[in-house]
Amino acid sequence: MPVLPSARVCAALLLAAVLAGCSRQASTPAAAKPIPVSVQTVATQPWNSTVQSIATVRARESVALTAAVSDVVEQVYFDSGDEVKAGQLLLRLRGNSQQAALTAAQATFEETDQLYRRQLSLVG
Repeated sequence: MPVLPSARVCAALLLAAVLAGCSRQASTPAAAKPIPVSVQTVATQPWNSTVQSIATVRARESVALTAAVSDVVEQVYFDSGDEVKAGQLLLRLRGNSQQAALTAAQATFEETDQLYRRQLSLVG
């Protein structure tokens, strides 16, 4: 089988590269320039265990308060974020609307009671 001329050229170049690499003597490496470094003396120092940072804090639990009646809040007995116990007084309402509702209910009762007594007197 005939050898191609390009294969001969490649083989010759490869042989020349190998021989050129073998014929050189090992060169001595140039002296490296010193690299500047900084030195720090190690010493014991007090450790600050607090870290100052900016953050957003959110409560794990929160409660929305609603009243069974609508009225004006007169006094609040807690601050936002306070822990409260069951049955603790949280706020005081002015009470005007409740008093008005009570007066209206009493008037309705008295009127109905009078009508009832009148019906009893007519029947019997």
